[in-house]
Amino acid sequence: MTAAVARGRWISGLQASDSRELAEQGDLLRPGTDRRILADVSVRESLDAEVTTVREDLSLTAFARVVKDSRRNHFPVLAPDGETLVGMLDLATVRQVLLDPEVARVTLVGTMMTREPDRVQAPSSLAQAMEVFEETGAWVLPVVEGTRFVGLISRSTLFDVYRHELSVQMS
Repeated sequence: MTAAVARGRWISGLQASDSRELAEQGDLLRPGTDRRILADVSVRESLDAEVTTVREDLSLTAFARVVKDSRRNHFPVLAPDGETLVGMLDLATVRQVLLDPEVARVTLVGTMMTREPDRVQAPSSLAQAMEVFEETGAWVLPVVEGTRFVGLISRSTLFDVYRHELSVQMS
């Protein structure tokens, strides 16, 4: 007999045949495994500390001033209400336009952002976030509750949390 987590429930007294069936379905997470470690931590607990948001009606000239004071390359773009995520702006995609002052002055963030970016819901587990990272190839994802922006999570932060949780289990 063994104990494990299946479909988010802790169960004990599993027979070998039960374990095999759950494992084949991808529903069995044994204590101490990589997926189990990631499944135990929520995205909300792992948000990146430093986030700079911008509004979609901001000019790229004004955005350049924001970038000057930020160490980030990815910027969540919010609607005028200041809460609703409407896109993401990657510094690499606007760099050339920023270098042309005339074009930057008349270009709005909303015209350069990625609309409807891939995102993660705040109550999701880090295992679910890792799946989104793997599916999309993204390095940074916005975190939302519904459509309300609550923060960013990066692969780097996810790996840092994983290493921390692993070291806690090992000690």
